Amino acid sequence: MDGELHLSDVELPVHLPRLNRGAHREDSGGACAMEAAAWLSGEPWSDHPTAVHRVIGNVARTVNDRVSDEVRQTLWPLIVASLDTARPRHPVLSLRLSWCAGKALAAGPTMGT
Repeated sequence: MDGELHLSDVELPVHLPRLNRGAHREDSGGACAMEAAAWLSGEPWSDHPTAVHRVIGNVARTVNDRVSDEVRQTLWPLIVASLDTARPRHPVLSLRLSWCAGKALAAGPTMGT
C-alpha cells in the first residue's frame, strides 16, 4: 500500500440519501452532492459545507445538477473525497482549481444527460 487513501477504500454508510438535483430539506430523504457532504461530515444541513473547498463545492453542485440520475448516484466516492479539502495545502490551489473547473465545465456537452 502506498499510504494514500483510494476511493475504493472508502466505506460508505448503508443508508444513504438519494442524490437528486437541486436543494432539499434535511428530512426529505434526498440530497444534492454538497448536502450529502455536509451530512457525512456532521455539519448542519447545507449545500455549502465548510469541510469542502469552495471551488470543489461549486463544481460539485454544477455536476450534481447536470448529470443524469443514474450517473449522480455514482458520485458518492467523490463526495467523500471532497471532505476536508477546505484548507488548501498550496497557496495557489484555489486559482488552479478555479481555472481547471472553468475549463472542464465549459468543455462541451454534459455527461450522462
